[in-house]
Amino acid sequence: MSHYPDPETLAANPPETWRVVKRGERSWGLYMDSTYEHPAETFRTKALAIAERDNPNSYTRRAVEQERLWYAGVTPNGWKTYAECLAARERNAAYQAKRAAERLAAA
Repeated sequence: MSHYPDPETLAANPPETWRVVKRGERSWGLYMDSTYEHPAETFRTKALAIAERDNPNSYTRRAVEQERLWYAGVTPNGWKTYAECLAARERNAAYQAKRAAERLAAA
């Protein structure tokens, strides 16, 4: 799972910018990007949400660091390389464009 769509978005949202926001009576959200409508994680207490944001060894911080390394070319075991994922994204975009053109031609 990727927290950010590209390395630029990840670089623009370091953990220091993450926000903890009350979502309900017993729900606190950890927002990792100001443009996201939904929190990356939710917690029962504000203290738990703040700890997840501030602790460098928290699950979320470690996952984002692993993702940063992946974008930089260090591929974790079991992951596809970032280059492979970009190539697949480009193939999918070309396929979708071709399908859209075929649908327009058939109409």
